[in-house]
Amino acid sequence: MSGCQSTSGRNGHTCSIYLESTDSSSIVKTLPISKIDIPVIPVPILFSDGIASAALVPRRCGMMLNISFTDRAAYELYHLSFDSIGRRLVLEYDGDIIGFSKISDENIQNLTFIPEISDEACQAFCRFINCRR
Repeated sequence: MSGCQSTSGRNGHTCSIYLESTDSSSIVKTLPISKIDIPVIPVPILFSDGIASAALVPRRCGMMLNISFTDRAAYELYHLSFDSIGRRLVLEYDGDIIGFSKISDENIQNLTFIPEISDEACQAFCRFINCRR
């Protein structure tokens, strides 16, 4: 396991969260394992600075990626959620899709993402998020 110095934002890692689109101006993100195409708004709604922490956690159906948002990001997501319940969020790290989540209610301080990558790659993402500050 590598330390925080090797996974800091200084070496160019990027993270974006995209919201599923309902109009024709969307771009398509394809989930790497399930091969599901999700049309998303072309501009990310959040970046890594809106994520407070990330952890890979065991659930009944397997390992899931729990994302906690900063207060500001949660506030912005809360306002988006009024029109976005039922839409998916796509999590991208260094240009690769990590997984997706679905907005199911207005409690979005924490969201669980279904990973579409290996546990090791999820752990690398978590180290990046948790070691930035």
